[in-house]
Amino acid sequence: MKQLLLSVLIVFSQTGFAQPSVLFESSFTESTTEQEKFSIYLDSIVKYLYGDTHLTELSMAECQKIIDKGVSLPDSLHFDYVLQKIYVSHSKANPIGAFEIIANTESALDSMNLTSKRIGSFNYLKGFTFMSIGDLESAQKTYYENIEFAKAAKDTSSLISTYYSLGQLYHDEKDFQGAVKSLEQALEYAEKKVKIASTKTLVYMELSESYVEIGEIEKAKKSLQMASEIAEENYLDVLKVDILIRKGEIYLSENNTISARAVYNEILKATKGSMDSFVARDTKIFQASLNRAEKKYGIALSIYESILAETDSTDTYNLMSALTNAHEISNEMQDHETAYDYLLSYNRVKQKSDEDEKKQKTSYLKIKFDSEQQEKENEILAAEVLQNKTKSKLLYLWLALLGSGLVILFGAFYQKGKYSKRLEKEVLKRTVNLKKSNERLNQTNKELKEFNRIVSHDLKEPLRSVVGFGQLAKRENIENEKVREYLSYIISGGEQLEDLITSINTFQKVDQINISKIETINVKSLLVNTIEAVEENYPHKEIELDCNSNFTIFGNREILKSVFEIIIANSTSYNENKLVQINVKYYLKNEKHCLEFKDNGIGVSENYHQLIFEMFKRLNNRSSYKGAGMGLSIAQKMIERIDGEITILES
Repeated sequence: MKQLLLSVLIVFSQTGFAQPSVLFESSFTESTTEQEKFSIYLDSIVKYLYGDTHLTELSMAECQKIIDKGVSLPDSLHFDYVLQKIYVSHSKANPIGAFEIIANTESALDSMNLTSKRIGSFNYLKGFTFMSIGDLESAQKTYYENIEFAKAAKDTSSLISTYYSLGQLYHDEKDFQGAVKSLEQALEYAEKKVKIASTKTLVYMELSESYVEIGEIEKAKKSLQMASEIAEENYLDVLKVDILIRKGEIYLSENNTISARAVYNEILKATKGSMDSFVARDTKIFQASLNRAEKKYGIALSIYESILAETDSTDTYNLMSALTNAHEISNEMQDHETAYDYLLSYNRVKQKSDEDEKKQKTSYLKIKFDSEQQEKENEILAAEVLQNKTKSKLLYLWLALLGSGLVILFGAFYQKGKYSKRLEKEVLKRTVNLKKSNERLNQTNKELKEFNRIVSHDLKEPLRSVVGFGQLAKRENIENEKVREYLSYIISGGEQLEDLITSINTFQKVDQINISKIETINVKSLLVNTIEAVEENYPHKEIELDCNSNFTIFGNREILKSVFEIIIANSTSYNENKLVQINVKYYLKNEKHCLEFKDNGIGVSENYHQLIFEMFKRLNNRSSYKGAGMGLSIAQKMIERIDGEITILES
């Protein structure tokens, strides 16, 4: 994943980054309240977040001291501080820290008196944090929810930021058409808002990259030209080098090294040797790419070596990128020994990156789990508080009605005690009965498993012998047609029985699948692999897939793959056409993943839509279509294990 930009609205400042060397104590008077000091420190964090790390840290510490003192602050002011804490975490490349702040804050949102603009900013940061951690499904969902929220609130700034980051998400997922659409939407809203020159510039720059990826070079150049003009008009010198680098990269993609070299000279002239560390690194990378394109491999390799020497060991993304290029250049120079060394170094960094990613994911899941548990506990606590309030009201009512009749009240408590004892005995009795029922159920399950084992293994062996010897007998030169016909019936019946045993075994084993094993699944890729496997069983047919998008979800691969195999095999088997056409449509509905399958097969009458999901139910004779009548029953059981459902929409 390339480096993500957190917010197109606050990253750059036209006033520069000159800061005072001390905090603001000298400007405070005896009448300056703690709340006023808090506001001054908070303004300092906002102003110097990306310019002066030291001053930002000091201001953060002072804000926290005021909060720790128990000073009463307006919800809006305290919430703005929370937002800045999230920004600071991201500025330190600590998305887990940002997510922890978000998780701890989210439950309190409803109780705080906040404007829709502040809530929109929080939702945007939540989506960006999901994306930084790698939970792209949650990020995409959060972005779309925030877009609807921002539209309702008419919060143009939040809409622009969200569409911009959604474009970055699609770009990283290699859905470049989706990226272009989101970025163009961001520009549409940006045109309605004044004084956001830096925002427009960044969106045009990102848009040019997406255009390059889909091969629309002229549109990419035009977008970059728009970015350059806006930056020039608004004195955004801090973006000038980035624009030039992207311009040079487009020339390199066209193998136009002369124009790329001219751009590099412009970069040197624009910076005059002075640039921050990020711009300096990007300039070096472009310089190395240019020399490599000019076949000046030695110079290019030395530049990448200097980049490797300057890159922090924790910056695994840029280390791997530099090592990959150094490895490729060494191979181009026929220096295979050096290339091998770079490859080893890359593998070590990659291993560390994978370990860091695994640790980050573990931390993320733990925080997420703790947050969900805390939310459940808060709901239970709120319910208990409400229940206690109700009980208190009833008690006061009884006291008011009975006045001094305390004896009656004690009698009620006495009766309640007796009822509680009877209830305890009844609970104990039912617990014993339930335990016995569970023991009987466990014993029955063991017997069923043993029966399934016998059916699956002990019966299959003699069945294979019957089918096998029947096939051998049929191959003999038997002149009696009746005997040959009977042998065909024996073989066919044996094969059907074996299919049935296998299907029953599969149905029984569905409950043993570990549904807690969740992983990222590219559904289109899984569909393609499944179709290739099914086609091997139908050599005289060709399966054509039409899928509406290249989407990714988190789920259980074993269950999805098995269900896909059953559905695609049915679409192929119950189909008179040589070309089997399968259309798959994906969408989200009520926070559930929906997959619609459509094929050009024989179809199912509406009267039998539910019947086909029952075990051993067949709507066609075995001579026309083979099968045990268990496939869709197995698919239904698997889908129900992951809290889903499978049904026929139409035929």
